[in-house]
Amino acid sequence: MKKMIFTVLVAASTAVGLNAQNTQAVTPAQGQPTMQAQPGGRQMTPPSPEDRAKRMTEHLNQMLTLTPEQTKKVTDLYKETATKQDALRKEAQANNGAAGGAGNSGMGAKFKELNDNTDAKLKEILTADQYTKYLESRKARMNPGQRPGMPGAPTGAPATAPSNGGQH
Repeated sequence: MKKMIFTVLVAASTAVGLNAQNTQAVTPAQGQPTMQAQPGGRQMTPPSPEDRAKRMTEHLNQMLTLTPEQTKKVTDLYKETATKQDALRKEAQANNGAAGGAGNSGMGAKFKELNDNTDAKLKEILTADQYTKYLESRKARMNPGQRPGMPGAPTGAPATAPSNGGQH
């Protein structure tokens, strides 16, 4: 009986050790950001600026029904923004490592400035109605607690809690 328990403990600790190896950070190739490995040893790579721009444009097109000309301009804008975001992230990582973890002061302001510039350019591309709808959607996404029916919702919109059948 003791041998069987010992064998099970050894097998379990070996399995835990192998799983821990699969979740360690993988060394990036060609300066890409370090990402955690997935079980099985696969490395997650961040989407390229082109892929992010395409995904964001598709989302905006579904929401606003962009013209072909608007679609091209928005894609170009989002690609430019995503490229600049990547550069800011690399700068933040370099500053963070060089300053012992305290080198990111001012990065939030840089990201905010980039986002504000992107919004100003979007305002030039979109119609007034489209831009208003875009801002409303973004506000709802940024403040999910302010949607009707959610805790903290504006007066007149009842907040509803999920039902668990009276059990806690």
